[in-house]
Amino acid sequence: DYVYSSSRYAMLGRVIEAVADTSLDAVIRARVLEPSAMQAYPSPDLGAHAALVSTVNDMGKYLTALEQGKLLKPRALEELALPSRRPSGTP
Repeated sequence: DYVYSSSRYAMLGRVIEAVADTSLDAVIRARVLEPSAMQAYPSPDLGAHAALVSTVNDMGKYLTALEQGKLLKPRALEELALPSRRPSGTP
């Protein structure tokens, strides 16, 4: 079963920082915002577990970057569209 937990995303942010050896903000800028030509908007007290502040225009840029293969390899993008499966293999 899927259970959303904001504390897990907060922990994930710390893992990303440790692996990348830089701040989560720097990773998001380098891997999402810059390749998508999106703007960075201040979001005090918001981390991986809370939100990314954006605009409708920037979300359009994000979708375009996804379609153009700037953020994910084509196979990874295809996998995002697949239905989730339980360990038993059932959808």
